[in-house]
Amino acid sequence: TQHHKAHGFPLPPVLPLVLHQGPDTWNLSTAFEDLFELPEDLAPALRPFLPQFHHALLDLTRFDPAAEEADTRLRVVLQLMKLARQRELLRFFQWLAGFSATELPDTLLGLMLLYALHADSDLDAEKIYHNLSSNPELEKNTMSVAEKLIAQGREEGISQGISQGISRGRESGLWIGRIQLLEEFLDLPVSSGESLAALSLEELKAMQEQLHGEYELRFKRR
Repeated sequence: TQHHKAHGFPLPPVLPLVLHQGPDTWNLSTAFEDLFELPEDLAPALRPFLPQFHHALLDLTRFDPAAEEADTRLRVVLQLMKLARQRELLRFFQWLAGFSATELPDTLLGLMLLYALHADSDLDAEKIYHNLSSNPELEKNTMSVAEKLIAQGREEGISQGISQGISRGRESGLWIGRIQLLEEFLDLPVSSGESLAALSLEELKAMQEQLHGEYELRFKRR
């Protein structure tokens, strides 16, 4: 609509892509019209009104990012998504330790940390650091990024937690990151770091569990 208002016709091409994480292999047609069941007697009349296009498909159950020679950032993101769906995130960080720290910018590390901690509520920063220990430089960079997330509370409020002790500050900051990421995914107003930093760990965990339940209902159990 925006393009049409600005430039009129013709419209630029739109190339649909489905990224499938699993856990089961994608077994549906990539032709959109094949997803509909039409009554035999009405099919000739209805079929011309169905959108007819094929979509590209990247099925991570059939794709091994570890074996590809693509861009490093693309490989690690796809591997993270794949192993998060398989609930094998510790194996992801063990695999990640094989990369040079210079290949993984801080922005990407921060996003991966938040994604991983959201995907597995049993995962914590110490487990991540332990699985990166074979690559001291990457482990150090990851710890630095985690501390920045804590210091900012993904905004500004977690400094209150740090003043009460670095271990509690670290844990609070990671819970705050999970909460704000979930709120973004659910298209909800994102709570400020300051307001979340005022909550206890128990309150943060309860809030994250409630949001995670909403996320599961909306996106993962369709």
